[in-house]
Amino acid sequence: MKNNKNKLSKVIAIVGLGLIGGSLAKAISKYTDNKVWGIDNNPPVIDEALECNAIDRAIKPDELNNADWQCVCTII
Repeated sequence: MKNNKNKLSKVIAIVGLGLIGGSLAKAISKYTDNKVWGIDNNPPVIDEALECNAIDRAIKPDELNNADWQCVCTII
């Protein structure tokens, strides 16, 4: 359950919405009041993340600096 008492929500950008990034996005969205932005190089993955409410919005690379936190979940 989300903690409605937390007024200090953050914007968290997740780069890579595959198994790890998608799971992280879902957990953050479900259990916190933080906003979750997502970016992936595969448009159907972004569409699916938006549909299941894992992310609040899709972003482009130049918008990453507008997030409070960035989490990179890609193959290195």
